[in-house]
Amino acid sequence: MGSGSDIVVEGLSYLYKPARGREVLALDDVSLDIRSQEFIALLGPSGCGKSTLLYLIGGFLSTDKGSISVGGKPVAGPGPDRGVVFQHFALFPWKTVRANVLYGLEKLGLPRENMWVTDIKGVTGVKNQMTIEEPKTK
Repeated sequence: MGSGSDIVVEGLSYLYKPARGREVLALDDVSLDIRSQEFIALLGPSGCGKSTLLYLIGGFLSTDKGSISVGGKPVAGPGPDRGVVFQHFALFPWKTVRANVLYGLEKLGLPRENMWVTDIKGVTGVKNQMTIEEPKTK
């Protein structure tokens, strides 16, 4: 694993240890290899560890076991090489999806010419929407 990859997760396990209540094993021996320009979807029921994995890759949580690297460098905390756009509570409802994504880059003082947001294949037009809607179930 890892040769030519931008994001490498190897043998990752994470145990939530709440102040009260029982511990929960959120991830157990997860490994994945994501190359540049690859689009990955994390699918699973609520509580299966999807968000935990993203928080770990983003550097917002520390790993218990295993390793994460981005661009060949170990993830030791949040950094300008990664961005996380939270699903609901951290978005500005008056901004477009594109403006929400660019907000963090602007706060870092990056020149505008270095910023770009593109539509993902099959999701054309999302970047200029005002909100991200939950999928409707039948």
